[in-house]
Amino acid sequence: MIRRPCLRVPSEPSALGVHVKTTRRHRMHGPFSANGFTLMEILVAIAVLAIALTVILQLFSGALKSARISDAYTLGTFHADEIMSETLLRETLAPGVEEGRFEDGYRWRTEIVRLEQPEEENAKLPFDTFRITVRVSWAPHGADPGRHVELNTLKLVEKDKAIPQ
Repeated sequence: MIRRPCLRVPSEPSALGVHVKTTRRHRMHGPFSANGFTLMEILVAIAVLAIALTVILQLFSGALKSARISDAYTLGTFHADEIMSETLLRETLAPGVEEGRFEDGYRWRTEIVRLEQPEEENAKLPFDTFRITVRVSWAPHGADPGRHVELNTLKLVEKDKAIPQ
C-alpha cells in the first residue's frame, strides 16, 4: 500500500475545551477528480454567452439603423438648405408654390407667402415681408413617406422688386 502525504495541524482547543487533532490528506488527481467543470456549469456558461452575444448584436443593429436615418436627415437638410439659398438669392419674389425632385429621390416643395401688414405701416415701409418655407421629404425603403425636413425664414424685399400676388 502506498502511503499518502498527510498535513497535520497542531491541536487547538475546541469549544468544549478539549484538544482535537485534525489531519487533512491530499487526494491524488484521478480521472474523476472534483477539480473540473460539470456539464451543467458548461451549459449555463454557454447560455449566458449566447444571450450576451444576442444583446450585443441587437445593439449594433440598432446603431446601424440610427446611422442610416441620421444620414438621410442630414442629406435632406443639405437639400433644403440648397433650395432655401437659391430662393433667398433671387432679387424678385412671387408668392406661390414650387415643387421639384432631386436625382436621389428626395422631393422638395417651396412655399412663398407675402405677409400682410396694417395699411398705415404698409404705406410707410419701403419693403414687403415674405415667409419662405422649404420642405424636403423622402420615403425610405419599406417605411412610410412621412419623413421630412422643413426650413422657414423671412425675407424683406424692396416694394418695386416684389411681384404682386
